[in-house]
Amino acid sequence: MPNLGLSVVLMGFLAGVSIFRVVHSACLRHIQSKVTARLLPKNPSHHLVDPRVQFTLALILGSMIVRSIALLCILPILHHFISLVSAPAHYVFALNATEEWLGLAVCALFNGEYIWELLHAPNVPPNMIVHHCSSIFMCLVSCHCGLYDDMGFIYAFGVLILHPVYLGKFLRQAKSSSSYPVWRVGIFYNLIAEGLGTAIPVYILYHQNLTGMDLMIKGATVLALTIVKCSVANSLRKGLAKCVVEKCDITDAVVGEILGMPHLLTK
Repeated sequence: MPNLGLSVVLMGFLAGVSIFRVVHSACLRHIQSKVTARLLPKNPSHHLVDPRVQFTLALILGSMIVRSIALLCILPILHHFISLVSAPAHYVFALNATEEWLGLAVCALFNGEYIWELLHAPNVPPNMIVHHCSSIFMCLVSCHCGLYDDMGFIYAFGVLILHPVYLGKFLRQAKSSSSYPVWRVGIFYNLIAEGLGTAIPVYILYHQNLTGMDLMIKGATVLALTIVKCSVANSLRKGLAKCVVEKCDITDAVVGEILGMPHLLTK
């Protein structure tokens, strides 16, 4: 990850917060327009008309959009990750000037989402608060002084490929009949992605010749993140029981239009 001045990193994270605010507002307007056109005249009591539901749906949809943008930013740096995994004992994880700014953009985008969520989203679960705060701290330190350079990159990449999990969250919150199978896929996908996200850092730490202090810091970080990830995975497992299985053509049609796939969920 980049080694930039603290003021630059903080400004980048604040820019990430502003970007997510704009994305969330755009998603909220999009959801409101679809709901108003399809439901408000005939079904004013439908759950999708609830402003709180719309706010949460916009939060999830905005998260997927921001992570997609960040994933595009991280692709030019991916060769460093491949080289690191191929030769963890010998490869030095170092970014050039352009890659440093791409790394900052990646961290600023998804951590900006976390900061905005902590400030504005109602009822954030305690395990997610710990997860978000850990991510913000680790990425700040990584961007500023490079302490978590390789660990930070692996963590960031793992965060950006969880779209199936977020799609399941979106469908469950919208009470779509497709939420149950998608949520099940999301659970297994999350286990694989997060399992690799823990196994790869352990593999790299095992092969690197680190000093006692560096090993303690990075090892403790991997352990702490693993505990938080296990808590999040357990929450996902429990969330399966809240998925709707009864089919509702009206809900599926509106959700399909929101996602830009008007006929996919109604087949």
